[in-house]
Amino acid sequence: MTTKDNNNSSVNTGVWQKTPYVIGIILLVLASYEMGIGHARFKKRSGEYVALRTQYDRIKEEYSALKAQHDRLEIQCSALMAQYERIERQNRTRRVHE
Repeated sequence: MTTKDNNNSSVNTGVWQKTPYVIGIILLVLASYEMGIGHARFKKRSGEYVALRTQYDRIKEEYSALKAQHDRLEIQCSALMAQYERIERQNRTRRVHE
């Protein structure tokens, strides 16, 4: 074996010794990338949740206000219907006496 052969075999051995480290670094980079993507997705989902929760709370408040208005109008409608019925009775009574 010549010196040149020894140098080639030591170069080949060096490359094979470094391969697991290179693969490990590549896997670490990929895992970090995936974790970054996952974190970004989580941030986006949590941001969407906050926006939807804010919208839900606003709609809930509007519903409460509209429900109160509906209840007031329902009472007013009942009072107006009672007034209408009294007026109709008075008109019928007048027609009978005429």
